[in-house]
Amino acid sequence: MDAILNNLLAGGSLIGIIALVGWWLAKKAVDSFTAAGEAYAKRKGENLATKEDFTQLLDQVKLTTQATEQIRTNLGHQDWSAREWKSIRQRKLEEMLAEAGAVEAFLDHHRGQLTTQQFHRVPIMPLDKFEVLAALYFPELEVPASVFAKCARDAAMTLYDFALANAEAGGLDSHLLMQQHNAGIMRARKLVVQRRAELDAAAVQVIRQIFGRPPEAPKN
Repeated sequence: MDAILNNLLAGGSLIGIIALVGWWLAKKAVDSFTAAGEAYAKRKGENLATKEDFTQLLDQVKLTTQATEQIRTNLGHQDWSAREWKSIRQRKLEEMLAEAGAVEAFLDHHRGQLTTQQFHRVPIMPLDKFEVLAALYFPELEVPASVFAKCARDAAMTLYDFALANAEAGGLDSHLLMQQHNAGIMRARKLVVQRRAELDAAAVQVIRQIFGRPPEAPKN
C-alpha cells in the first residue's frame, strides 16, 4: 500500500492520489463495520446461549423441586400409613384379648350352670371373632392363638359331654354325674388358663414391636 502511494505521489497524479485515499478510507470503514458486526453477533450469540442455558437450568430446578415435593409427600404418606397401622394393630390386639376373655367367661359360666341348666341346644362359644382378628392382624401370634382356640374347644366339649349325659339321665342325679365328669372338665379348663397366659405373654412382645421397643428376653 505504501509503495503504491509513493508511486502515485512520484508520478504527480493528484486524481490518482485522491482516488487511492478514498479507496483506503472506504476499506477501513468496511473493515471497522465488519469487525463491529462480528463482535455484535458474537455478543448476541453469547447472550442467546446464556438465556437458553438459564432456561434449561430453570427447567431442571423446577423438575428437581417437583421431584423433591413428591418424595416428601410420599414419605409423609408412608409415615402416616405406618402410624395408622400401628394404631389399628393396637386396637385390634385389645379386641382380640377381650374376645379371649369372653371365651373364658363363657366356659366358666356354663361350667357353673351344668348341674342346674338343661341345654335345649348347644351354646355357641364366642370364638370366631377371636380367630378372625388373630388371622387378619397378628400372623406372629398364629401358634399361641391357635393353641388357645383348640384348648377352648376341648374344654367346651367336656361341658357338652356332661350336658348330654345329664340329659340322657333325665337330670335325676346331676351331682353324682358331675363328680364323674368334673376331673376332665377342670383339667381342660386348666389348660385353657395356661394357654391364655402364653397368649398374653406373646401379645406383650407384639405390643413392644408395635411401639418400636426390643422384645423382652424369655424368663427362665
